[in-house]
Amino acid sequence: MTPNAPRARALRYSRGGRRAQQSRARTIDGVKLSVRVGIDTGTVVIGKGGGSESEVFGDAANIASRVQSAADPDMVIVNPAG
Repeated sequence: MTPNAPRARALRYSRGGRRAQQSRARTIDGVKLSVRVGIDTGTVVIGKGGGSESEVFGDAANIASRVQSAADPDMVIVNPAG
């Protein structure tokens, strides 16, 4: 696997998800739906936290969350350093 393979795979998945979101109804009860995506690559750990849902831990997850927060609605941002 080349060093850029995880990043390229993440980009393909995000594009596929964005196309799927765009092809579906974009409103529910008159409320417009928007998606913000932030992508970073790296090692993460997935486990159970205090609640019943799984949680993702690690630098890559934290950076992706911050990048996603910076995205405008219907935008995909890929961390260039990822």
